Amino acid sequence: MLNVSSIIFGPVNSRRLGRSLGVNLIPYKTCNLNCVYCECGKTTNLTSERKNYFDPDKVLEEIEKAVNKDGHIDFITFAGNGEPSLYKDIKKIIHGIKVKFPQIKLAVITNATLFTDEDIFEAFLEADIVLPSVDSALEAGFKKINRPLASLNLKEMLSALLRFKKVYKGELWAEIFICHGINDTDVELTALKDYMEKLRPERVQINSLDRPGTEAWVQPLDRTESQRILNYFKGLNADIVSKK
Repeated sequence: MLNVSSIIFGPVNSRRLGRSLGVNLIPYKTCNLNCVYCECGKTTNLTSERKNYFDPDKVLEEIEKAVNKDGHIDFITFAGNGEPSLYKDIKKIIHGIKVKFPQIKLAVITNATLFTDEDIFEAFLEADIVLPSVDSALEAGFKKINRPLASLNLKEMLSALLRFKKVYKGELWAEIFICHGINDTDVELTALKDYMEKLRPERVQINSLDRPGTEAWVQPLDRTESQRILNYFKGLNADIVSKK
């Protein structure tokens, strides 16, 4: 089992989440996607197997130490080098945080692939904000951008996220990463808009490259392109994610 003290990072000052303490439950680079834009690099362990890479009780101890040491934290955020829902006992960790630190909000940044798993579905219901990535509502775009594990089914994933939103009491901030030449076409953007109108997230966040991604051909959007894409999502509380 890996060194549990390495899972905590920050707190950092986040434009979206204030003073945020990061929790990285997954070793580098374990994921069920191999996204062309990932700033962490190429997925080296492409898997949907859920397992505990760290002892869950020790994880909670490390989070408690970090909270007590810092004193002021707005959010505890699950993120990092891989997909957090691949941690088997994430439900236990999330519940433990909400019990120990009810004054601190909890956010989960996820690739939205495992809402089909009832354990993940129930675990994320306790979070205050869930930030799922939906880069394409079409199979072709999903495969080109996210390069998923073969067993993943896009239609099932999107349906499960819709079901989650219907019962979720927190805020859902959907993230769309735009890759020029793939999901910036009229066909792709129309499909994404139609899906977002069904999902009705509290926010739609349009993102593009900030640091070098896995593939060199992925490039950031310029201002004109960003505005054109933003226009597709009028009425959906959409904005451009800025790193500045």
